[in-house]
Amino acid sequence: MHDRVVLFVYRWLPDKPIKAVVQPRPFRYFDKGNMAVVGKGFAVLQSGGVRLSGFLAWMAWAAVHLEFLAQSSLRVSVFVQWVWTYLTGQRGSRLIVNYHESRSSAKPGLHDAASQGVMRSSGLARGDGR
Repeated sequence: MHDRVVLFVYRWLPDKPIKAVVQPRPFRYFDKGNMAVVGKGFAVLQSGGVRLSGFLAWMAWAAVHLEFLAQSSLRVSVFVQWVWTYLTGQRGSRLIVNYHESRSSAKPGLHDAASQGVMRSSGLARGDGR
């Protein structure tokens, strides 16, 4: 994969020496199989001749997804969140909040049309909490 990137970048370099061309290896696809979560504690897995379903497939799905997270700190964080959700049934907030108070705004939090539309449709703009 890296030699494909090198070749791509090399093609855009000015004043490149002719002998420095890197020939990429031929692309080969490796089918890793299919996995899907069906519900809490139940998944299906098919890889080659292996077929699993149920709790064991669900654990395999979780292990594969944790393994492919980029940072070990993310692996730990996601694992702890999953364990908490599994044991308690409580889901954490899935909102990404980036609140910046505006000096010119009379109502903090109502800065753009999108948030105002959400506030109107949810009834929070009326102040009744419905």
